[in-house]
Amino acid sequence: MNNPKKNNKLYYKKNLTRNLSKNLIEKICKLKMQVWKYNFKSQLNHFVYNYAPNDIHNLLFKKNELIGYNCLKFQKDKNKKIIIFDSLVIHKKFRNSGLSKIIMFYSIKQIKSKKINCYLKTNENLINYYQRFGWKEIKTKMTNLKTKSNERLLIYNEQNTYQKLNSSSYCK
Repeated sequence: MNNPKKNNKLYYKKNLTRNLSKNLIEKICKLKMQVWKYNFKSQLNHFVYNYAPNDIHNLLFKKNELIGYNCLKFQKDKNKKIIIFDSLVIHKKFRNSGLSKIIMFYSIKQIKSKKINCYLKTNENLINYYQRFGWKEIKTKMTNLKTKSNERLLIYNEQNTYQKLNSSSYCK
């Protein structure tokens, strides 16, 4: 699946922000417009100002059409390096076909290799989906990460051991 062939098969590709072409950034912004109702210019501005050169972009293609996307953003929280799991998006005509599992597989593989905590913000109706992949809901007070009133904070770390988060006071 890592071999980008121009046929009907799916292929996965990972890129750092600094290696993304203008064309690929535009494809990412257009895909994200299917979920977040901001215009192209707003999506592009958000991309330029919110992604760092070493952030990892997980891309799923069918032929040369971008059909799935996720970004792993590297940040600091309470002086510790963390990853933010950002924007899991599947093209609307490919949703409910299991393709998000492919992106989750590669994203989790990268999170595990970094051996640092990864956080994601999600709404309540997606918590069960993420929990199937090993994400755990946590209380927001354990981080400096801000959440909206309708958002929940989840963490992924293999067996909750990377930064001693196995205390029951942290997990819901």
